[in-house]
Formats: sequence, structure tokens, C-alpha cells
Amino acid sequence: MDNGTTKNSNQTAPTPTAPIPKAPGNLATPSKLTPPQSSTPYEDQGCYPKNGIGPVINPSFPDSVKYTLVRFLNAAENFFPLLVTIGPRLITSKLRYKDITPYTKVISGYCTVIIAEAANPLNIVFRKSVSFVEGAQITLAIAASQNGLQLVEVSDQICSNKAWNTGCFRFVNLSYGSGSFDVSLENGDTVFSDIEYTEITPFKEIDAGNYTFHIFEVAPGLQPGNSFEPLLVIPVEVKGNEMFTIYLVGATYMAPGLQAEIITNT
Repeated sequence: MDNGTTKNSNQTAPTPTAPIPKAPGNLATPSKLTPPQSSTPYEDQGCYPKNGIGPVINPSFPDSVKYTLVRFLNAAENFFPLLVTIGPRLITSKLRYKDITPYTKVISGYCTVIIAEAANPLNIVFRKSVSFVEGAQITLAIAASQNGLQLVEVSDQICSNKAWNTGCFRFVNLSYGSGSFDVSLENGDTVFSDIEYTEITPFKEIDAGNYTFHIFEVAPGLQPGNSFEPLLVIPVEVKGNEMFTIYLVGATYMAPGLQAEIITNT
């Protein structure tokens, strides 16, 4: 696969006909986040191979070395721009909302991922030891959580046996506080049902062509699309031998609203 391209979908959602409830949950704002009490937050944050020998600093990648391809997507809409490191390596110094990095090679093993405020790198808002599997190709989506931020790992290495004139697609719900979603086509056919927060749907194969996906809020006892206007309408052109992931980001009832970020691999 190549590094992938991004298509932004900025369609505005139709005005709901029913009263708008308050969004559930309370998102921790940056001002509430407290960095760890450490004067050297990046010290001893190397990467350690699975054989326990390390740390690996500035690794080179000869043919005999297996590595992971990883990129980062910022899906946390209420946060400042982010700085991201893997071990001692700077991945990006300013990852804005909906930005995605190119793939980078990381030697297989355990690495500490640190996410900090881009304007103040000492303000660390996330730190976690992550296992990188050799030969894998992944997107690490930075998403909101009740306590601040979390990483959602999305594999980019599936859907490889499709026909030449078909593509495949999936959805990932990263819309914090919006509940679950149903997805249907313009003709009313249901594609996916009850996609919960941080859920990654399986891939579905689809013929090349133009499609329009309608996103509905899940309501108990109602069939998808029968009683409500869609929250979001997403036109997509599907090309042969193309794989794409539609990330649902933003929030249904708060600015900037529910949005779609379409990440494509061929």
C-alpha cells in the first residue's frame, strides 16, 4: 500500500426536526489536564525489541530487520495541536485536528508513545507503552476519552483479495459523546448498524462507482433511516482496487458538528 491520501468531507448536516438533546458525557478540556510531575519527561523513553535488548535509538532498517509502518490521525476535536514522539523519535511537532501523518517505520517491539501540547512540550497529555508487531501497517488514531486522550489502533493491512473493478470500505466511530450510528445508502439499504464509539467495522466490498452514505443516530425501536433526517451525508467515489476508511469525527450536537474524514489506500 502507499502512504494513503485524505479526502475531506465538509457536508453540513440537515437541521434536525426533533428537539436536540444534550450530548452525553463530559469531555476533559486541555485546561484540566495535568502533566506528569517530571523535570525530564522524555528521559529513558526508548524502544525495546521483543527479545528484551535495547533501547533502540535511531534504528536503521536492513533487509533482515522487520518493522511496523505506523501513522497518526488526530481525531480529538477539542484539543490543541499535538506533538507526537515514539521513543526518542519525533513523529510530528504540530498535529492539528483531522491531520494525518505519513507512514513511518518503527522497529518491532515495545515503544513509549508520548503526546504533548505542541506549543508546550512539557505539557504531556498522554503516555503509553505500545507493542509494534513486525510486518504490520497501522493507523494510530488519537481520540478523546473520559480522562483525556486514548489511542485507537486501526489495521491498514486487510481487504487484499478484492476484484480489480471493486473497492472496499469500512467505518470507524471516533465521534466522542455522540452515541452509536447507523449507516445506509441513498436507497435506504442498511450498510452498518449500531457502530459504537471507537468501534471499527469490518470491510465490505463494493463495485466501483459513486455512492452516497447517510449517517443516522441510533434510536431504540426504530429502523435505520425511517424516522429521522440523516445527521451527515457523505458522497464517495469508489475506484477499483481501492481501500478506504471513513472516520466519523467531531460531535453531533456541538461545534464543529459531525464530520467525515476519508482515508484512502490503494
